[in-house]
Amino acid sequence: MMSKFKHIRGAFIDLIGDTGSYTEPEKFLINNPSKASSELQFLTTVYQNTVDRISEKLNYLARLEELILQIRAMEDLSEIKLSIVRGEYIYARSPFLRIDSSTKDLRVIVGKIEEFGKNLEELEKNPIFILKAKLKLIKSMKNMIVKTAAALPGLGDLSTNLYKDDNDNRIDYPLSSPNFN
Repeated sequence: MMSKFKHIRGAFIDLIGDTGSYTEPEKFLINNPSKASSELQFLTTVYQNTVDRISEKLNYLARLEELILQIRAMEDLSEIKLSIVRGEYIYARSPFLRIDSSTKDLRVIVGKIEEFGKNLEELEKNPIFILKAKLKLIKSMKNMIVKTAAALPGLGDLSTNLYKDDNDNRIDYPLSSPNFN
């Protein structure tokens, strides 16, 4: 079972929100009474100006948190949920944050039910199938991590290390694992 907040909650991410919602500081500011005193108006202006001065740094920290949470999700790929989509595809999904996305998980097609069957409980216990799901999730996660890193100054070369060892030692490979593409 997927825990609701594992690898998708961050301190600054939650502070700044996403592009489709108010930030926490904006929510704080709009709660002023309609007839505010001059003292309250002054303090609100000081607050707003201070937020404006540090917002670029807060946004950078939120994007850095996004990258950290993405790598954590990839390195701790313990939560995989299987489902059947459109009656023929077996999807695997795992928590994976993208700030500007409404979904907080990553979904990949692992295969078709004609090849693997419909029994998801059996597939969840099948080490070969789970390995295939993990490898597809990791490949997709790495691609998104590289894009996230490229958007952050000084982190664009992260892909060099990320793809250095695609035989990730954190995955428990079965003794006779087939070559999955």
